Amino acid sequence: MENVKQIANRLGEGGRILMSRGGNRCPDVFEIENGDFLIIGEEVCIDNYSLPNGASCDDGEKAVLVPKAVMLSAIEEVIKKKKQ
Repeated sequence: MENVKQIANRLGEGGRILMSRGGNRCPDVFEIENGDFLIIGEEVCIDNYSLPNGASCDDGEKAVLVPKAVMLSAIEEVIKKKKQ
């Protein structure tokens, strides 16, 4: 496969560890080799949410829902790495 982006690392513990609901729900946050982030979450219909002015979901974009525990775990790791 051409242009496959490499995952640099997983940020936080991920849904499999943090979520206890069972099933195959595995929300996760990854850092890509170029420093951007890849987020895996449940795709949601943006029409069901009241976005603030100036926010939108354009063509080619998808809104995903990530459980708070997964996002906070990832944020903690980003902060920890930044301090190093």
